[in-house]
Amino acid sequence: MASPPQVLASKTRAANLLEWGCMPLFPPARRECQEDTANQIPIGSSMLPWPPNGWKWMNPDQKLLQWEYVSMLLENSIEKPLPSSLNRGVLLDKFNMLALPGTSVPMTAEQHLIYRKGQLLQLLSRLFPVKRGLCHAYWAPNFWVLYNVVDKAATVTASKLNLLAVESNHTAVMTGGLVQEYDHVVLPSITPFVTLVVTLLAIMPSLFLLWSRPRGPASFVRTLVLCAFGFFMFSWHVHEKAILLIILPLSLLMLYKKKDAQLFLVISTVGHYSLFPLLYKPQEIPIKVCLLLIYTLYIYTGLGKMFGFSWSWSSLPLLSQAESLYILGLVLLELYNNVIHSVLGLSERLPFLPLLLTSFYCAVGVTYTWIKFYWLTFQEKPRKTESKMH
Repeated sequence: MASPPQVLASKTRAANLLEWGCMPLFPPARRECQEDTANQIPIGSSMLPWPPNGWKWMNPDQKLLQWEYVSMLLENSIEKPLPSSLNRGVLLDKFNMLALPGTSVPMTAEQHLIYRKGQLLQLLSRLFPVKRGLCHAYWAPNFWVLYNVVDKAATVTASKLNLLAVESNHTAVMTGGLVQEYDHVVLPSITPFVTLVVTLLAIMPSLFLLWSRPRGPASFVRTLVLCAFGFFMFSWHVHEKAILLIILPLSLLMLYKKKDAQLFLVISTVGHYSLFPLLYKPQEIPIKVCLLLIYTLYIYTGLGKMFGFSWSWSSLPLLSQAESLYILGLVLLELYNNVIHSVLGLSERLPFLPLLLTSFYCAVGVTYTWIKFYWLTFQEKPRKTESKMH
């Protein structure tokens, strides 16, 4: 019977193959493709519309999440401690042994693209949306939101002080809710290559930590969360739904440590609220508010009781006063977006302002969680009782 480390290693390899080979076939559903589900037929049929609308969701930098799997698999396939005779050829052989199944599965699954005229180019345009702009129409709450807001504020201030001559149509492009390329006015403009480099720099410390100081399955999950953070924070044209790549694996850690539970409460509340603009119809407001409220009450109460914290007037369970005030600020933000903004008569003149405020406010919380989680990960000490996977 296989030992637990061996079982976990085999499951991880299976998950790695599934992610590499099957993720392109089953992208998350989007609103526009849900309407056509009645006309869809199973994948593999020659009559299947290709590529499906769900390909819009794909992002090239999302594949950076796989490097965390590569790092762990390579690290566990090499004998530790490293023998003195280990050279570059041995490492290359090990890497090729892992890369063969990881590349053969998607190539086999997508071989039909070669025989479909023009479909391979269409696929590449979906995987690498370099012409669709740095941010999506609704900005995902990441670092580039803060970057855009700083550039916008500096542009408006400079134009008011007659320090910078800016065309009115140019200043409105960034905050117009359009999916297109645009240049920053004051700050340097960002290119896809810049986002790729910054994303790699953001995830490399976590991969190095996983390689140099493996601490069992928990360290793998922590690195997975950090890679998801790096992708979400700095990649090109990130969609808001990608926040779930952070929330879901982090939910595996919230039951073991109080500090992880604290960060999970912040990121889950902010992350789920950041998805509110996807349900934009007025009749959907009570539904999304009630769902988030019920979930929030349940998760805060449950984790609070687990770690010995309760509700109080000064702070929420497990959270500090500053964190509690930030979370409660979401109530005021939602009130402004749905009531005050229209009462002030700004719906026609500044229609994108509620989305901008939502993205910026949530980006502050996501950035705070990312920095603190990175710090806690590097402060974590290896457990002597944990068995090492081989």
